[in-house]
Amino acid sequence: MHEGHTPPTSHQTDLKKVMRAELGDQTWQFPLDRIARMLSPKKRNAPLDDKVIDHLGNYTCVSDSPGFMKKLKNAVMKLGPRLKDIQWPSGPDERTFYTPLAQFLNACVSVCKEELTDDDRYTKGPFHDLEFIVYDKETQDSVDGASPVKPDLVGGKKFMAFADSDDCKVKSARLYWNPPDKNTPPILLPVEVKDNWIELVCQAATYARCLFSTSPLRQYSLVLGYNHKEGTFRFLIFHRGGLSASLPLDLHDEDSHKSLLHVFLSLLSCSHARDAGIAAWCNERQFKLPVDSSDKPDYVVANVDEILHDGNCCRGRANRVMRISYGVPKDVSTSPLPVATTPLFPVTQLRRSARIANAEAKGVEAPVNSKKSSRNQVDSRTRSETKVSNIPDPSTLAITPIAVYGPTRDLEDVKQEPMILVKPLNPCRDETSHGFIKAAWPKRDLGSGRSSVPEAQMLNVCGDKFGTSQHHYSFPANHSHGIPTSNHILLPTETELKKGVAEFHWNLFYPHQKHSTPSPKYRSLWIHVGKLIGTSLVSSPTPLVLFTAILHAMLGWLAICQEALQHRDVSVGNVLRLENPVEMPSFKFKSDIADLMGTLSLSETLPFTVTDQITRLKSSLAELKVNTRCSGFIIDGDMAIDWKTYFDANHDGTRSETPEFMSNTLRRSLRLPRAYVQSTVDDLASFYYVGQWAAVFNPSHQSDLLEELRNDIAGSLTSRESASSRTINLSPKLSSDRQDYGLFLLCCKPTLAAWKNSITSLDERFQEAMQELIARSDGKIDPDTHRSLFLSFAYHGVADFAQILERNGASLASYDKLAS
Repeated sequence: MHEGHTPPTSHQTDLKKVMRAELGDQTWQFPLDRIARMLSPKKRNAPLDDKVIDHLGNYTCVSDSPGFMKKLKNAVMKLGPRLKDIQWPSGPDERTFYTPLAQFLNACVSVCKEELTDDDRYTKGPFHDLEFIVYDKETQDSVDGASPVKPDLVGGKKFMAFADSDDCKVKSARLYWNPPDKNTPPILLPVEVKDNWIELVCQAATYARCLFSTSPLRQYSLVLGYNHKEGTFRFLIFHRGGLSASLPLDLHDEDSHKSLLHVFLSLLSCSHARDAGIAAWCNERQFKLPVDSSDKPDYVVANVDEILHDGNCCRGRANRVMRISYGVPKDVSTSPLPVATTPLFPVTQLRRSARIANAEAKGVEAPVNSKKSSRNQVDSRTRSETKVSNIPDPSTLAITPIAVYGPTRDLEDVKQEPMILVKPLNPCRDETSHGFIKAAWPKRDLGSGRSSVPEAQMLNVCGDKFGTSQHHYSFPANHSHGIPTSNHILLPTETELKKGVAEFHWNLFYPHQKHSTPSPKYRSLWIHVGKLIGTSLVSSPTPLVLFTAILHAMLGWLAICQEALQHRDVSVGNVLRLENPVEMPSFKFKSDIADLMGTLSLSETLPFTVTDQITRLKSSLAELKVNTRCSGFIIDGDMAIDWKTYFDANHDGTRSETPEFMSNTLRRSLRLPRAYVQSTVDDLASFYYVGQWAAVFNPSHQSDLLEELRNDIAGSLTSRESASSRTINLSPKLSSDRQDYGLFLLCCKPTLAAWKNSITSLDERFQEAMQELIARSDGKIDPDTHRSLFLSFAYHGVADFAQILERNGASLASYDKLAS
């Protein structure tokens, strides 16, 4: 179950392996007429209903109309004569097929163009003047400035207009995925030629990744594939749930040409970027945001000032976080687009996803949805690299990274129903407000019938509490004409799902393995708008600032637990500090704790009460003067779960969090073929590893031994634990340790050592409590008891850390004096 991003890699061979692991078993195939309807312009004829999976039956497609079918019939009649002069080779050399394939595709496009000459949909559309040329060279830009890809053929506007174009070949062409010059046409439809579908799809996925980089909120990326050994052709639609392909089509069979033209005519009929899955309410440099949840809200144009995080991938959540600024609402429909600005590059480098890292650790391509492994899936995450040295300066890269240049399009309204509103935007005249937008593609929970967005639920009930991100609102993004930004119509329908979807599954990567048919991964785009913008804990100026920010974020995490929710992805990318503390409501203990705790009784295993832990925590917070001034907070509820449903029989055992910050128990469980219930103790251990990471990676000191320690901290479970042991055994009294590891880390050492012991003890107690409960309940723990146990340990762990911070405050504060 892939939930993350594509990690950076410089070699195409490595990248193709990564793309194969990313796609996994989520490869589907459909008849050509259904593909044509997927790609056709369409109008919704049924009300939006987020309780059901969207499907093509809710739409009237242009490709279904009598006028369209007449054009298709005419195009089919014209195509045959134009193909007679194409000379197809018969040998194994892949490159000999490039030119005839380009000629074939151009013939298909030309007959469709002729039928659409007088159609405004075509003349205004994104595929107007589409032409294919042989390319077979590196593109001028690439994802993150890594090794560029080499599409065999490319389709774009007027590519044959180059002065030296000759028989679909253009030697002078130097093309971009996203050109810095608006007069340079971009690559719209890459084409890959191979002698087998596995290699072809993996390579095509690298092109789709580039297309997603040009427009990160697009619904899909389309790549064309030709298997020259079979003589078959497929349309490959990459989306956030995987791949939906057309059934193979024999290009040499005249009876198949109608199906092929059906798809091309649908594409060329698109009259607007939104018809091709491009979000019309943003242009990568601006978002048109509603101020509130009213039926006819005012809108504000939010400018994207910085891309804080970019989780570029084909399949997964594809989280994208942007810092924004906005002013007083105005009628943006009459506002001219500003001139093109300097390009925006993500400020963070990407980390490896848990799913792919785990697959590689096992020496396999990816987990297979088999009976043995389906309980051992990993929810992988998108995270930023915190080592400053690993964040590339775009100006120093040999290859231009795919960048956001814009603005390039006028903006339309976004339909935000249903909106989960916490606090409306409140821009003031003559003032600039600041905040952030997070865009993500959570998967749908098939059990509940809704999108799996406990993040929105979490932000709704906790978004204004101490230690949280001061949330404005969340909503599923729908186009102005009512079409959801989702991948639902690209996958089997709900009715087909109930009957069984084996007929649609393309068992591409594991044809010789016995496995059950996987469930499709339905995803929808959600937009979250918040106020606070934090900075990395790694840059903390002092140890006291670091651990105080962590404590405040832990209180935000605890507030989430008090609402019967659990974050489950505590990492250095999700726990942030504030350069300047901000006013927030003080932390509140729930008044109905007794009701939350139920009847949990483990007198022998737990020689403490929840009341004891609350009393202990209150005392430490008072001593530490924690009130309404907040300096740290927790963000990102992608992996949050609801305790009301998490402990039922339908839990599939999926793991969350980022591997570098997983508890030892959780990380070891990745190799186990059984379900794992992720506890609050796992989250508490993750807070420790976040603190350890931030202390070790603090840039105040550099040395070879410290760099070695950093590599081990970021490495395997064994190397991380070895590094932890070395860290807590450092001695501030030894001048060699001070010289090798720096004053910052040595001042953190007593706190880290005490915290490590606390986490170890807490985990042992938790395991003992679980064993006792399992023995009492014949292996079936009551959900209310489970919830009570989790909350009990949540209070205990936060109280432990607050007490450690209270005891070590003086040593932490000594850093300023020693550093000066």
